[in-house]
Amino acid sequence: MSVLAPASRIMELASMPAENRDLIRLRHRALACRSMIEASIMPHPRLLSSG
Repeated sequence: MSVLAPASRIMELASMPAENRDLIRLRHRALACRSMIEASIMPHPRLLSSG
């Protein structure tokens, strides 16, 4: 993942129990996958017209 979290977020995660970190990581991954799927399903007029 090339997404960089703010330092405050990293410290917040570091102070959590490992189980919570795993849950948050899974939730972020699920959200990222869903947004990628939605983006691939939705038409992109700009991309289509520029091609």
